[in-house]
Amino acid sequence: MATRKKVIYTTETEVVDMNTGRTIKEAKSNVYSLLQEPPFVKVYLSDLAKLLDLPDHCKNVVYALFQIMSFDGTIRLTMNTKLKMAEQLGIKEKSFRNYLTAIVKNGILLRTGMCEYEMNPYLFAKGHWNEIHKRREDFELKVRYKSNGTKTIEGDFCINE
Repeated sequence: MATRKKVIYTTETEVVDMNTGRTIKEAKSNVYSLLQEPPFVKVYLSDLAKLLDLPDHCKNVVYALFQIMSFDGTIRLTMNTKLKMAEQLGIKEKSFRNYLTAIVKNGILLRTGMCEYEMNPYLFAKGHWNEIHKRREDFELKVRYKSNGTKTIEGDFCINE
């Protein structure tokens, strides 16, 4: 969760008394709250794949997708792009599509339109913090740890209305 940082801007106004010629100084402070980027921890794709119980090649697909992700978190995956990526990864295009489906199902990626996806900004983000924070409003990521050592991870896309 983003924290707010107080930033104080002070402006000073000089007023001259026309009768005495004395300069009177008046200070005024304006306080603004700005979003501050939270601390982060580097997440390794193999760990993420293990936590989500993804097929082994999914981490390679996620890494390939991250490399073509735009500054706003979006990815365009045309058929030609899928074919090239599958070839580079040494897998069949059908396998690539299956891995892509698993990645979407686990909340790492969101399908936003025809051939368009968005990376979950809780996991992968590029850009300015205020924009990343705004994109996070449409994603939800929950990790629950139980006393017996088991965990459940849920990644959902939700529409805020």
